[in-house]
Amino acid sequence: MGQKTRQTLIQRIKNQYDEKSWMEFIEVYRPYIAAIIRNMGVPEDEIDDHVQSVLVICWQKLPSFDYDPFKGKFRYWLSR
Repeated sequence: MGQKTRQTLIQRIKNQYDEKSWMEFIEVYRPYIAAIIRNMGVPEDEIDDHVQSVLVICWQKLPSFDYDPFKGKFRYWLSR
């Protein structure tokens, strides 16, 4: 999962109601979120529920999130 953070996408989803950007965010980051959850030993039939919970938290928190690549990778923040 060595993909680079899509900084323009992170900026666009600060608008919680930009559906097109959020769909793109979900397409890009959902597999990563699922992989993190799977690696935590969560049963397969529960993964989608946990992914959805993480995405809701992202929807709530990202409008005030200030991405600074010098402080760390976005995927690190996302995995926490």
